[in-house]
Amino acid sequence: MLRSLEIQNFKGIKQGKIDDLAQVNILVGRNNSGKSTILDALVLLRSAIVGTDFLDRIGIEQIIRRRVDQRGAIPSYDELWFRMNTKEPFRLTGEMDTGPVIRELWHARGESNMPLGNVDLSRSAAGPSLESWRSTGNSDHARAYSQVDVWTAIKTKTDERLATFLALIHILEPSLIHQPFNEAFWYELARDRKEKKVIDLLNDIYQTNLETLSFGLFPPPQRRLVAALPKQSVAVDWFGDGFRYAVNILSLGVVLQGTALLIEELETHQHPESLRMLTQTLFKLAKQQNLQLFLTTHSMELITYALDAAKENDVKTKLHHLSLDREGDLKSIPFDQPNAELMLDIGHDPRLHYKYVSAD
Repeated sequence: MLRSLEIQNFKGIKQGKIDDLAQVNILVGRNNSGKSTILDALVLLRSAIVGTDFLDRIGIEQIIRRRVDQRGAIPSYDELWFRMNTKEPFRLTGEMDTGPVIRELWHARGESNMPLGNVDLSRSAAGPSLESWRSTGNSDHARAYSQVDVWTAIKTKTDERLATFLALIHILEPSLIHQPFNEAFWYELARDRKEKKVIDLLNDIYQTNLETLSFGLFPPPQRRLVAALPKQSVAVDWFGDGFRYAVNILSLGVVLQGTALLIEELETHQHPESLRMLTQTLFKLAKQQNLQLFLTTHSMELITYALDAAKENDVKTKLHHLSLDREGDLKSIPFDQPNAELMLDIGHDPRLHYKYVSAD
């Protein structure tokens, strides 16, 4: 798992580091405090090894398009740079809890061309290079990650767990709710019948009575994910956006193993009780599947439910309060679970922590 991530000249961050990462990391802070940019950086970290994820999304393009509707337009890759200043490369440095360090240095090749990344892997922060390569971040697919030359090299020089962790990082966000998620992902889910586990989890969280999930023309000519109930079938879309988001999250959660799952605003469209149950389920999956979670949120309910789930499932969890000044300097203050719980007990809102610290 990742222990720290350092970012320089990337998007809204001139420089900064998020440290003391745990198995579950809850990112809080004001709007424009760097939460989503940290997730973008993690997607880019993966893109140097495997460019396209299970959902057929090219990581670098996804970073640019995911918060702005640019369908059909040629993306400007200059947006990846801090204040679009492409004269200096942007840098990402990820330190693993087992010691190895991956460094990525990305150079501009014109606003319409994907940048070129020089990537280096060493056994420790001060250790010699084990492997170096170049990447444009648009080659290879997660479905064949174990056949990728870079994955094989990382596995040979370090171990398979590290190579797989880096290759399979995935992100989910509310804007995906109405995109054809399951069509792209269905093979990974259904080939060994993991959709049955998703059904059980959904029934537990939402008190539904689903029997199967499958694709069909419902109604023709619309091809969509359909849930079979005891006496009728219903399009999954008809259960509402919160349910559909949970389907996406749980589907990835039961398939991915030994990597990082990044989730924007888990609380989106969720009733409080559904959110509590979904959070509990996600923490259980993190433990079962050895997943490192990164959750961004503005929700006090989610923070409370997450701390409860961490205690009940014995999952190490940290709350990271982020702030980003006008010069692009990122500051991260981590709180472990006992301290985060103490903050809540004394009425201290961790989302407003910036009000209680000096700006030095």
